[in-house]
Amino acid sequence: MSGRTTLRHGWAASLAALAALTMMAAPLASADPTAGPADQDPSPSSAPNGPAGTAEDVSGRAGEAPAGGSEPLENIETAQAVVTATNSAGQVTSTTVENPSDEITVSGRAGEAPGGSAESSAAAVPSASAPADQAPSSAPSSDATAGRAPAPSSETPSAPATGAPTAADGTTVLEDIRTDEAGSFSMVGVTWTALSGEDLGVHVRTLTASGWSEWYDVTPDEEESEQRATGVIYVEDSTAVEVQATSRPGGTAEGMRAVLIDSPARGSDPTTATTAAAVNGPATAARPLAANGSVPQPTMITRSRWGAIAQDGCEANSDTIRAVAVHHTAGSNDYSAGQSASIVRGIQYYHEVTLGWCDIGYNFLVDKYGQVFEGKGGGATFPVHGAHATTWNWETVGISLMMNSNTAQPSGPMLTSLEDVIAWKIANNYLNPLGTVTLGGRTINVIFRHGDVMSTECPGTNVTNRMAEIRNAVAARVNGKTYSTIYDTWRAAGGESGTYGVVHEMEHPVRGGRQTNFAHGSILASPDGAVHTVRGGIGNEYVSLGYEHGYLGLPTSDEVCGLRNGGCYQDFQNGQVHWSPGSGAHATRGAIRDEWRATGWENGPLGYPTTDEVCGLRNGGCYQNFENGSINWTSTTGAHALHGAIRDEWGRTGWENGPLGYPTTDEICGLRNGGCYQNFQNGSINWTSTTGAHALHGAIRDEWGRTGWENGPLGYPTTDEICGLRNGGCYQTYQDGS
Repeated sequence: MSGRTTLRHGWAASLAALAALTMMAAPLASADPTAGPADQDPSPSSAPNGPAGTAEDVSGRAGEAPAGGSEPLENIETAQAVVTATNSAGQVTSTTVENPSDEITVSGRAGEAPGGSAESSAAAVPSASAPADQAPSSAPSSDATAGRAPAPSSETPSAPATGAPTAADGTTVLEDIRTDEAGSFSMVGVTWTALSGEDLGVHVRTLTASGWSEWYDVTPDEEESEQRATGVIYVEDSTAVEVQATSRPGGTAEGMRAVLIDSPARGSDPTTATTAAAVNGPATAARPLAANGSVPQPTMITRSRWGAIAQDGCEANSDTIRAVAVHHTAGSNDYSAGQSASIVRGIQYYHEVTLGWCDIGYNFLVDKYGQVFEGKGGGATFPVHGAHATTWNWETVGISLMMNSNTAQPSGPMLTSLEDVIAWKIANNYLNPLGTVTLGGRTINVIFRHGDVMSTECPGTNVTNRMAEIRNAVAARVNGKTYSTIYDTWRAAGGESGTYGVVHEMEHPVRGGRQTNFAHGSILASPDGAVHTVRGGIGNEYVSLGYEHGYLGLPTSDEVCGLRNGGCYQDFQNGQVHWSPGSGAHATRGAIRDEWRATGWENGPLGYPTTDEVCGLRNGGCYQNFENGSINWTSTTGAHALHGAIRDEWGRTGWENGPLGYPTTDEICGLRNGGCYQNFQNGSINWTSTTGAHALHGAIRDEWGRTGWENGPLGYPTTDEICGLRNGGCYQTYQDGS
């Protein structure tokens, strides 16, 4: 193929990746892969253009002789490997290559192609401003025409240049990296220290079994320039690479590196049942919803199934989803269904390991066979904050088609799956597929293309031309308002500005029913048709505990009010939440909840809970505080309530870490003179209104027991044990002795 195929792949990472990419100025072996999340603001000091005078000047005129009579730079210096790295699971490797010197070099003599054949002047250096998928009209059809401007003779250039030769379109080569052999790889990304220029272009071609490939234009878009990296593209199995940066005279290129990723397929990788199915037909007919229902989740290849590596410090989710962004990954369209998972692994590796992001940036990816891959982790039903469109990562979901839409049409299975995923997200987040929304200061379609918000051609010409078709197909799937009774309940309560707030976790199946989780509560439609709502203070507690994904599970009743002091409660599968104006809302469960019930709930001596259950104490213990005391539990001692003077005394001794250990009984009263006591693992606390509460343990407690406890000659203790006597002695005083 002559000319260069434009693949403005549109990988639009968050600006925060700039900080992570600063490390690329040094060999990757010293890079910190745990660099900050992908949506922090970049440092002004690391802007890609750099300060004036720091980059090599390549603005010399094409006919100007080198200074000092030096010879022209005729031959490329073969690039060298900087480092090879492997991910933690040993699934993906990468090699980073760069020129071994800072000199600007061009491949072969001025008229020689990277593969060694002569080129015509019409197929010289690519122009970033040329039409995206057109070759120069005068270029020969041979793939070798994709190189630089030739000199009249392949032996002696007629016009030696101080920098790089000037092409017919007026651009010059700023940097050229070429390997004679780089081992096996199938994906390429490009990073740099500084890159700038008018009509800037970055171009890649690789050596495959069929020879040198077409030139892929991976020219960085605005946000990629700021982060100093292109996206990563799939280039088929290759053994050598050439990367070329071009611009009008006066541009700069420093520290350019090619990141070559080898992500082999594995026998366990998912694949479609029939890879020979046609992939170029129209999308399938839209499938309207049943009258009662929401759009079902499409079949999806989960992260564990495609072999994702673990996230590394990702930021919090968005609050909700308001729109869907459509992307394409670019690169070669020639891959099998069985290779798709390996391509997704390679993309994640580049994003997380090479660029230092916390995970793969897309929320979902769809291959040309219609396979849907779960992207960034955090839960497919949640508003996971991706890294696909900088400012527009917030409150959007990014879906990327695994193709180059500038050179091929999306396949029928691909479009069908894309529309299925979008309809699922749109319908169950209660959005209008034909509507608009204002995000990041722009009013955009609810289903929008990446190029609608950023300076990019993504998702490419052929998908762009079908966006209206995609929106209409999604609308047909949603089929007007066919949401469940959950939607009706939410709308009746004021929608986003009402009781529940915005949708957080989209409507999803739960144990035969369906549930939608909102900013301030949840609504459950149970299998029997009943609707249970969780809202207000109890709803906020349910949210904080993780909705039904937390330990409470699903609601089994509505809120019940009319308790003491205006309190309310609600039952869940694995506990309850109680609320009152004075105590707030707190959950109780398990043995602690059973103990509280035994004391009389909120009407007993403890009152309402004032904290949730707190665990992590000595020996795996837990406790929960109440208005007038606490309940402590271990698997050995069980759960026991403490309150009043006995609890205060236990606190003075050091709680469970003191000499008494955990309580083993509740408080027991009815002793002589109205006394009470409570037993602990290593002693007891006794109390009367006259003597107060005092702890007893060890030999002194044993001796008091032998005398008859409080009924013996000593009576009740009046002090705690006092030590520090001669020879390490201790004593304790009682009403009638010591």
